[in-house]
Amino acid sequence: MPYADGSFDRVLTSLTLHHLSGENLRRTFDEIRRVLVPGGELHITDFSDGHQQAGHLKSHFRPHAGRGGHMDASRLERMLVEAGFSSVKALGAYSTLLGRIGYFSGVKPEE
Repeated sequence: MPYADGSFDRVLTSLTLHHLSGENLRRTFDEIRRVLVPGGELHITDFSDGHQQAGHLKSHFRPHAGRGGHMDASRLERMLVEAGFSSVKALGAYSTLLGRIGYFSGVKPEE
């Protein structure tokens, strides 16, 4: 991202991460951590556990379904911790016609 280190108090990503492959997802988390100030917050809304189940409208859009793999909560939380975030939490989820959408957060530790 074309921003200096520590440029933002908060970063929000919505319905984007499920499009990324494992390596690009890791790089994205590293870059988000870089641009956050110490104590800055990351907020995520994205397809979560079971978003590709049969019957969900999203399962019919094969060009996009699964490009980045299954975004289950435990995988996402683990990747955030590996990227150096603390206070990582799954805050909840709800079902839509397109699938289940989860809410997650993490904090860049004070350094």
